Amino acid sequence: MAKKRRSNRQPRRNPDKPRKTTKKYRRFERLMQKFIQNMIKDLQIGMERIVLPQINLLADNFKEVGHSVEIVLDPITQETVVLGDQGEGATLSQAIDLVEAQFLGIYSSEFIRANLAKFFKALDIQFGDDLIREFARKNITVFPAGTEDIINNAVQNSLGKIQDLQRTTIGQLRAEISRGVVQGERWETIAKRITRSMTAPDKKGDPPTPFKKASNRAKFIARNEVGTALGTINKERQLDADVRLYTWQTAEDERVRTSHKALDQLIFSWEGEVTVEGTTYKEAVDPNFSSSGTIPGEPWNCRCVAIPYIPEFEEDEE
Repeated sequence: MAKKRRSNRQPRRNPDKPRKTTKKYRRFERLMQKFIQNMIKDLQIGMERIVLPQINLLADNFKEVGHSVEIVLDPITQETVVLGDQGEGATLSQAIDLVEAQFLGIYSSEFIRANLAKFFKALDIQFGDDLIREFARKNITVFPAGTEDIINNAVQNSLGKIQDLQRTTIGQLRAEISRGVVQGERWETIAKRITRSMTAPDKKGDPPTPFKKASNRAKFIARNEVGTALGTINKERQLDADVRLYTWQTAEDERVRTSHKALDQLIFSWEGEVTVEGTTYKEAVDPNFSSSGTIPGEPWNCRCVAIPYIPEFEEDEE
């Protein structure tokens, strides 16, 4: 039987066919988010145990003795420093230094890297198994491609973002204390604000606390790092199985960006421009992210995935 002649128009998959779910990989995103947020929570616990009592002690001293304070700029660090009659600012800074040392001692780069490696390897194994089952339905046998370099890159990129989050949060805590003193706030007011829970609602008109900012940043890091790793692993595994085409699939909800809705259910080439049975396929491009090829899951906050597309098997299903 002769194969159907294909047009040069970009084909779409049959919209009545069941689509592959993208939700199963969201659990990896949640696991990574939980790991980062637990890290920030431990920093908050350290603040509450060490820095908060020191701030409260300063508040008691101010009430009893009526100390005056002076705000100066450290010539070396360029940070605002609070000085008092008995060196309260230095004492408070030492307390924060102690929290930072303990925190970074626990959440060292080696500890974070080891956890990330386990996490991304689990993601790789899960996806590899799913892809093998997908091809098995079409009587195609594939063997897992080597993804060690992809995993190492994902670990290194995520490690850099998490360490930056650590530094930023601690710096914001120092700045928040200095800002409160400069504005004449009471010590206990400052303490209560900076140690407010990550999940507590922000007071109207008040900026988010450093811990709330860190929690939101954790969500962003987890979503992007998982999406990027998944997209890259998907691409390499499909190419290793000699699959050159894929169908772009969105998460199919109200959060899908307009540029990705335009790509949904269209068929694209993984690499360059290819012609298959008279139909030309090109790489997908999200113009808001890149002027060249775009991998599903690669743009910020992207939850899209690439479904393997093999023309001869798609015809058999029609």
